[in-house]
Amino acid sequence: MAHLFRIPADIGILSVAAFTIVGVGVLVLRAAQVSSAPRGETWFFACAAGSGIAGYAVFIPLALGHLSPSVLRAVLALLLFASLAGWRVAWRDLASAGDRPPRPRPGMAEKGAALCLSILLLLALVLALAPETGKDALVYHLPLPRAYLKDHGFRFLPGDMFSNSPLHAEMLYTAALFVRGEVLAKLLHFGALLGVLEGMRRFSLRHVAENRFPWSSLLVFAGIPTVFAVSHTAYIDLFVTLYAFAAFFAFANWSEEERPAWLGLAGFFTGLALSCKYTTLILPFLGVLGILWISRQRGMERKVFGNLLIYACATAVFGAPYYLKNLLLTGNPFFPFFYGLFGGTGWDPEQAQLYDMFVEHLGMGRGWQDYLLLPWNLSFRAAPDSPRFDGIVGPVFLFTLPLLAWMRRIAPPLKWSLAFSLVWFLFWASSAQQTRYLIPVFPFLALAVGTVLSRYRSSKGIWGFGAAAVVAACIVFAGYHVLQDFRKIRPLGVIAGTESRTDFLTRLIPSYPMYRYVDTDLPSGAKVFLIYMRNYKYLCEAETYSDSMFESYTIQKILSSAASPMDVLHELRARGFTHMMYDSRFVFGEMSLFTRNEQELFSRFQAEHLTPLRRDGAYFLFGIEGR
Repeated sequence: MAHLFRIPADIGILSVAAFTIVGVGVLVLRAAQVSSAPRGETWFFACAAGSGIAGYAVFIPLALGHLSPSVLRAVLALLLFASLAGWRVAWRDLASAGDRPPRPRPGMAEKGAALCLSILLLLALVLALAPETGKDALVYHLPLPRAYLKDHGFRFLPGDMFSNSPLHAEMLYTAALFVRGEVLAKLLHFGALLGVLEGMRRFSLRHVAENRFPWSSLLVFAGIPTVFAVSHTAYIDLFVTLYAFAAFFAFANWSEEERPAWLGLAGFFTGLALSCKYTTLILPFLGVLGILWISRQRGMERKVFGNLLIYACATAVFGAPYYLKNLLLTGNPFFPFFYGLFGGTGWDPEQAQLYDMFVEHLGMGRGWQDYLLLPWNLSFRAAPDSPRFDGIVGPVFLFTLPLLAWMRRIAPPLKWSLAFSLVWFLFWASSAQQTRYLIPVFPFLALAVGTVLSRYRSSKGIWGFGAAAVVAACIVFAGYHVLQDFRKIRPLGVIAGTESRTDFLTRLIPSYPMYRYVDTDLPSGAKVFLIYMRNYKYLCEAETYSDSMFESYTIQKILSSAASPMDVLHELRARGFTHMMYDSRFVFGEMSLFTRNEQELFSRFQAEHLTPLRRDGAYFLFGIEGR
């Protein structure tokens, strides 16, 4: 019976969170003097702005080391109070705000796209209501907020490189874990998807009027298998996309109205994107180039310095705090990148070299032929949970975007967005070729697909039919992968209560029983050394340690410098470990990176100083002698 009330409660709390975020965002827009924007645009920008302010409302007491439960309750109460003030004070502005003339009624194809989009969003919502199983969410997006709640502030976490990166979305998840738990964190990320979709619709309405297939564009974006896969997890990629899209949208509005307020908002959202992920570091450079280009085209050379100053100041104010946090904790504002220039606590040259090798290993090669084949490989040969881009895009962009070359008239904002996407893609190709890092450009490419459909829909020849058939086939391809994702997780049982949380997680995460045993059977105060357990720290409350990127790095360093099993024991004792848990396939099996000497020393150490406690298949848990 409790499960019947849990789902409405989760959705109700998400609704309160959305109400609060939008209300706070409305105040931001009113302060920025852009509250007279069309009503739909106001809702979108308020959603993005309110999320940013809410994240910083949690960040500030965390940075000061004073995020106690009482302080967090006060922060949340202040946000709610501010949102009430925002709704009350700004309601008149919103009610009087104009809106763009409605477009012609959608045809059957658009109605079908809207229906398919609704079904897809319903599937994502259902998946978001189930316990978290996403890898990165279990590795750091959720464990870090839980650790910060426990410590009441930021601190250096040995072995966890992810804790020293931009963490804006994790601030929202900190509040979510405090209020409700992991499901609310997942729902917030799902809410970011809804925000992006609304932003796409409003951007198309204002700046890409020739796109007569807006719902098809939204379906193309949301149906990309990688986008769908992250939409129901506590990842951060859709928050990155929300802020990057809002920054570009505000820039496009500034180019149309030439109001400095829009430029300030573009910098504000750029800073928020920077506070989420390092991949957005290219955004300020693109913003500066855009301002310079528009200023030259419009003859605004006298205003260019002031415009650049507005944009740069807003970007720095809302983007720099997380980099200052990294600088204070590690000595490197871009930790672990640029190690040769800045160094970094808890990192060393060997790890930096290994990380560079890991980044270069993503994708399908770095030769000139690989770059030429990159669009094809990304469209047809990418795979999830694989070095081959770790995600699926599908061929929709490869088959439709080249048709833009035959279009004579393309709205300038759409041209800029395509140039933006191209530069982002080139930056992505030269760095970590992981599909998720491309999600911020997919909304613009999806809008371009709708524009292609609009251009060729009136063609009586093969081009019009071909374009529609290709897009439809690609949507079917994406739908197949979406349904496979849903069938793999099978969330209905655990949501309805016919499958327990333990059974659900055990079915999807083979190592879960071992993590559960750590919580239920080990004594309080245990500190577990994890080796190749995939770093699923969120699965247990006990203190654990693991190397976040190279899971055998620390133990191999210990083994390589030890002369005997006793030396290994002394080192582990000195680090405070009481237990050790590992996957034997990566320690003694064919997938092991241990040298023969390291394996032999580890085997002797295990025989002499470890006490077997539990085994589940390839997973082993030991007690360390003397602890």
